Amino acid sequence: MTYPLTQARSRLGELVSRARFGRERLTITEHGRPVAVIISVDDLEELQRAQDAADLALCRQVKAEPGAGMAHDEFMAALEAEAVQPG
Repeated sequence: MTYPLTQARSRLGELVSRARFGRERLTITEHGRPVAVIISVDDLEELQRAQDAADLALCRQVKAEPGAGMAHDEFMAALEAEAVQPG
């Protein structure tokens, strides 16, 4: 579901309840463009676990490559590049 920011302001309590108890992900728009999402803490924790698992998988992949040494800045750039790729 999508709500303009002005409408979300006046319905914040309802939207938080829907995210919390209904596990809905609610998109907030400003001038017709998505700018934020209201999700439950449980959903956030699930997303963080998925991101942590992806980060660990990338670490293992990099470590398994021959000459696996990598500067910290390069490694962080690789993590960032992986995070922005779809899928």
